Amino acid sequence: WGGLMGNNGEQDPEEILRGFSKKFREKEDKYKAVIEKLSRLNQELVLAKNKNTMQIETLRKEMVRMEGALDQKMKQLERAKVENKEHIARQAQLKIRHADQLKHKEKQAAAVSERNEKERANRRAQIVKLMEDINIKSSTIAELEGKVQGL
Repeated sequence: WGGLMGNNGEQDPEEILRGFSKKFREKEDKYKAVIEKLSRLNQELVLAKNKNTMQIETLRKEMVRMEGALDQKMKQLERAKVENKEHIARQAQLKIRHADQLKHKEKQAAAVSERNEKERANRRAQIVKLMEDINIKSSTIAELEGKVQGL
């Protein structure tokens, strides 16, 4: 506070008050600027939070949709497995029946044999196709499971 001394070596009270007032205003301006900056940052954080909340909700909806699709694929796979088992059982029954027919109908053996071979080839192709379908569905399910786990 150099130069603020009065006649008797004492500080002038008005000069002291002006000095304090000036410093107070400077500090007050700094605090106001900090408060405004913090307020702006807080608003940005609220906006970011709202955006993130919306993204989370969107991801939750997508996850529910994917879970539904996964459930549907699992049901399709189960149906395909049951159908495949039934098909294999029917094929086994047909083989037994055809064997019995071959024993009783020697005259038609050549025709029955040729027809059976065609049916077997057809069934093998169907089984291969069903197995490929099952593999494709299993792969799709695995991918969906990976995506669900990634979420």
